[in-house]
Amino acid sequence: MDLLRTAAQDSTQWSVLYDMLSGDVRVSMGRHYDNVHTFHLSMK
Repeated sequence: MDLLRTAAQDSTQWSVLYDMLSGDVRVSMGRHYDNVHTFHLSMK
């Protein structure tokens, strides 16, 4: 998320990190990187 914060521009609406091994998805909206929403996708 720190890298996405550094790369964000004024027009950035959301930033997403996907963990392809665990299925975790982390979403930050509106460049509010202190408020990250975490979801889990089943990796069946």
